[in-house]
Amino acid sequence: MTAPIPPPTKAASSNTRTPLGAAMRKTANASSPKDNPLAPIGIVVLMVAMGIFVYFKFIASSPSAQDNATAKTFITETLTTGLDHYRNDVGEYPSTMQGLRALVSSPPGARNWKGPYIDAKTIPVDPWKKDYSYEYPGTHNGKTKPDIWSSGPDKIAGTDDDIANW
Repeated sequence: MTAPIPPPTKAASSNTRTPLGAAMRKTANASSPKDNPLAPIGIVVLMVAMGIFVYFKFIASSPSAQDNATAKTFITETLTTGLDHYRNDVGEYPSTMQGLRALVSSPPGARNWKGPYIDAKTIPVDPWKKDYSYEYPGTHNGKTKPDIWSSGPDKIAGTDDDIANW
């Protein structure tokens, strides 16, 4: 007669392993939508976060928007301020022929020129690698102020994407 097999002890049962299939079923069942009513909300939050990321990464900070802002700031602040200082020193704005170069080097015959009037050795080009345009007396700002503009992304003057001080 054989002796009965004793039941496993606690120490022995803690060392026993769950078959792999049973462990995977437990993991899969633990995260089912039935067990977690917040799962649909989490998906919505994730989609909203992704939408916000895409907007700021690709739309709001598009190079065109940044370039437009850069050109507008350069025209309305840097060039306009430099031209006003030039006028205060010389007595009038540079002519169309003298152009914006008069802000960085004294044009012939300019008395009391105390420039350069902008912090550059040459007039920078716009974000689209084109020269800024200048006209004095201006046609858009009346005869008392110069017109300054960039042709914008399409590089064609007189179109809707131009950036100007008027």
